[in-house]
Amino acid sequence: MLALLFSGENPDLAYEEARRIGERAGYGVERLEDRIGIVDGDPELFKRLALTKMMLEVEGIGKGSVPEIEAEGSIFVRLFPAGSDNRMAWEKKVADSIPNKARLPPDTWIYGFLGKEHIVLGKRVWETERKLLKERDVQKRPFRHPASLNALESRLLVNLAQVMPGDRFLDPCCGAGGILIEAGLLGARVFGCDMDGRMVKGCKRNLKHYGVDGEVWTCDAREIRGRYDALATDLPYGKASKVLGDPREIYGNIKELADRVVVMHRENLGEGKVFPWRGFRYIH
Repeated sequence: MLALLFSGENPDLAYEEARRIGERAGYGVERLEDRIGIVDGDPELFKRLALTKMMLEVEGIGKGSVPEIEAEGSIFVRLFPAGSDNRMAWEKKVADSIPNKARLPPDTWIYGFLGKEHIVLGKRVWETERKLLKERDVQKRPFRHPASLNALESRLLVNLAQVMPGDRFLDPCCGAGGILIEAGLLGARVFGCDMDGRMVKGCKRNLKHYGVDGEVWTCDAREIRGRYDALATDLPYGKASKVLGDPREIYGNIKELADRVVVMHRENLGEGKVFPWRGFRYIH
């Protein structure tokens, strides 16, 4: 069993991201607390998450008390707040509950998530490395545009669209290619288009820089045809982007292009006002 520590910046969105990735692979992610998720699944699958900070292989879960765990040799305990600020006191309680006293270097590291009601203890499987995502941020790309999403936001959209290796993935408003890069690095076959030929050239340059193969062409997102497994895009609405007509018209076409469609919009459109068809819902 695995425990996930969701980002404190937006735990609801972090849970939704993990839930969707788990769902696509047949794993159910349960929400133990606001910032703690539990899943019985493959840890390699969840290492792709953008808004999860750490993953543990669960040794024990306690509610209001320290769970019993087994640890060989000396131990060192480190807890991460996930709703409770009383970290140091709980670290002492955990250490006192295990007969083997700590010494440096320890034989076993015990990590834990300290929620409002629960404490989850286990061995660290993975910890997010934001610096790797930052290597693909806008300012690090060969071609840059001020309206581009950063790598973390791009990875989040790809995960919300439940993209898996081998999927045909489309970004119909690809811009400089940030979303395509993340989908391609996860093993998807990527396709993108943009109305601005300069952006298309820049996108191809960025994809090549990060070793991603993809097809990118110049077109209007409202005129794309074909069928894809998944689609995610950041609509150029209210941004310094070249758009002909009302960009919300794009919704009418992109919904028919893929089984799973995720759209980021810079303004709250108001459900029922611009969604004349069923199928779209707000995530956040």
